[in-house]
Amino acid sequence: MSLLLLFPDLGTPIVVKNTYMYLSSISDDILDLYVEDILTARWEKDAITYHHNVTINKNLTVALGTISISNTGSFGLIEGVNGTIEWGSTNLTGTGILTFGRIKINGLSEFGDGGTTNYASFATDGELSLHGTARVTECMWLSAGGIKAPGSKPATFVECGLTGAWQFADAIEANQESVSGTLKIPCNMDKTVAPLFHIGWSANGVSPGNCEWQLEYFWLGPNDDTCAAAQETLTSTSTASSTSDGFVFVTFTGIDLPDSTDLAMLWKITRLSADGNDTIADTVEMRGAAFTRTVNKLGNAL
Repeated sequence: MSLLLLFPDLGTPIVVKNTYMYLSSISDDILDLYVEDILTARWEKDAITYHHNVTINKNLTVALGTISISNTGSFGLIEGVNGTIEWGSTNLTGTGILTFGRIKINGLSEFGDGGTTNYASFATDGELSLHGTARVTECMWLSAGGIKAPGSKPATFVECGLTGAWQFADAIEANQESVSGTLKIPCNMDKTVAPLFHIGWSANGVSPGNCEWQLEYFWLGPNDDTCAAAQETLTSTSTASSTSDGFVFVTFTGIDLPDSTDLAMLWKITRLSADGNDTIADTVEMRGAAFTRTVNKLGNAL
């Protein structure tokens, strides 16, 4: 037995309960529809175009073709609903809302533009991946205490605040002063998008001016020579903070893409105080370095 309901424009909520219900379509002729304790509710033939509120409670099986919700309408399932919901597509326009008290998805699920270009997806093993322009960035900061000074003319480590600083002199030979480090490439890094490398420095209270920094780096992969020369050399000039000991954040762009098999980035920072772009006639202090990468996965399945 099924019950065909045709609703007039009553202007009040309609409550349907304790029965079978079959509807070929619903339009916005009523204010609200509340379906409670239904054995079977089926919308099969035509689409539902609803501009108000449809609330589905428990003990329910619903087969739907297309739901279109516009304006401030909503289609919701109360938490603890006992049954199944099946439909072909759902269209939300304006401020329409589709809500679920609880939802379970088995297998691959995709959110965004339907798996075409820009979307996030959950694999069957639970790994969340980001596709197209659906990306996030993450920045990893290395304090000065975690950076070493290599070579015959290293920078000088000085006590400064909680983590210290590397001090670079203002002299021709200062072009040899450097610090270096190794950054392991995170497993969730998108290697098709160039990362950014940053350093944070202070003019140590001297007169404002410009400081020029040089970044040399090498992408390290399996069987690569760890003593190889830099893959690329980049420079960046920045102006000291107007505040005494003020922090300045410098970004190096244009970094080459790593290969798909690369595992780490070897890097070295040098102050080019002998170059005309560097106009601070005193020491400067590097407080740390950072690595910003684009992430295409939010964790890997264990």
